[in-house]
Amino acid sequence: MKNVIIFYKGVFDEKVLNQISAYIRSGFSGYPKAEKRLFAVFIELAQNISYYSAQKPVLGTQIGDYGIGEITITETETYFELRCKNLAPEEAASKLTERCEKIRKMDRSELRQYKKQLRSEPRREGQRGGNIGLVQIALKSDYPIATHFIPAEDAQSWYQMTVKIKKI
Repeated sequence: MKNVIIFYKGVFDEKVLNQISAYIRSGFSGYPKAEKRLFAVFIELAQNISYYSAQKPVLGTQIGDYGIGEITITETETYFELRCKNLAPEEAASKLTERCEKIRKMDRSELRQYKKQLRSEPRREGQRGGNIGLVQIALKSDYPIATHFIPAEDAQSWYQMTVKIKKI
């Protein structure tokens, strides 16, 4: 059975990131190795939602800069699970699927090499991050990253990623 530790759905702005980050830093101190990895993976997942979610808050006529999504951290006897979900354009979903499949097939050595390669490449158009987030997540995870896309309206898909980290 999974125990829900954190569940958040809403805008992923700096205030939210700081609050959840502080909780992870203090709430998982009994698992120092897992805590560091949980924190790193949380930051990557949350930044992806903040930067790339197709949903943005609207206040009056102003569209916000931060994305909307959700993140859940659960616990089992042997691992912690982080699951994020956000709305993405269909073309982004297909590109993400290809990148995740490629990453899933790599071992740790190949992932490190791929990370070096990506760092040397220029940023893609519209990209706000450093191009290595998915590889970072794969290196921190103890299990293959699971991704799932659910078609939505207006040429968009719900994008869900699940990452598991051993408690040891």
